[in-house]
Amino acid sequence: MKYKLGLLVLFIIGILLAVLGSGADSSIRFEQFGFDHDNNDVLALVNQQPITKDELIHVRTKNPDLSFNDSLNLITDNYLLLQRAQELGLLQSDRVVRKAIVHSVVEQIVNKALNAQKMLSEEALLTRYQSFYFSNLAMFTTADQFQLQIANFDNDNEQCHLSLQARSKWQELPLNEERFQSLFVSQPLAKGLHSEILVHRQLGNRLATKVVAMTKGEFSDPIQTQTGCILMYLSDRKNGDVLPFEQVKEQVISQYRGILRRNALTDLLRSLRENAEIEIAPDIKEVLTNE
Repeated sequence: MKYKLGLLVLFIIGILLAVLGSGADSSIRFEQFGFDHDNNDVLALVNQQPITKDELIHVRTKNPDLSFNDSLNLITDNYLLLQRAQELGLLQSDRVVRKAIVHSVVEQIVNKALNAQKMLSEEALLTRYQSFYFSNLAMFTTADQFQLQIANFDNDNEQCHLSLQARSKWQELPLNEERFQSLFVSQPLAKGLHSEILVHRQLGNRLATKVVAMTKGEFSDPIQTQTGCILMYLSDRKNGDVLPFEQVKEQVISQYRGILRRNALTDLLRSLRENAEIEIAPDIKEVLTNE
């Protein structure tokens, strides 16, 4: 069963917030699950521990956006971590809160990874931070900004033909001429520089994508709308700047440690899956194949 990275990221966030729990009860008894190959309620086995229909329904009710496959993966990962907790001796009674167990396993793995970093010299750590910074410059770059003017042509019969004529003239004549300025629509993006987020919010994805691809002083091709045709003119653009390492050093360290934590859990789950015996019921395999 193919494992999806997106699910893992969602899973990591969930358990760190201590909100996981795929069963109806927040406590767990491993010995309470009897295995019956003929039981139609058993959807899969994780090291001989069954995943039931009720558990799957519970997870999908709490996470309606998850697919069937992702929901089953989420329960499987939860079980693998709980089983790992049992191996480590973290289960001291039959009434241990499930999310606390998972959190404890995660923290042990994460702390081991973080403690390994503490063994490095300051110079070695600085080298790692700088390497991470240069490998992920997009994280530490300010956003591009745009100033945009929009001209609207609402002649239903010849709207795009007129806009083509206007575009040709504007490319030859000053834009401050009154007859051309009168065609510009009054809108927020014409006043100063604005972020790409605001451009998307004001124009929607279709037009914003065109704006982001334009250069300063460029006209768009005529764009047909429900009421006519428009031209967009990018009057100014400021590309984002890469912030100096010293200025964002604390942010770099925070991002580096965050990824270190996620990678530690990713590696643990990958190892647990590789060494686990996971069986999927035949009818469930068919559902996953067709999903």
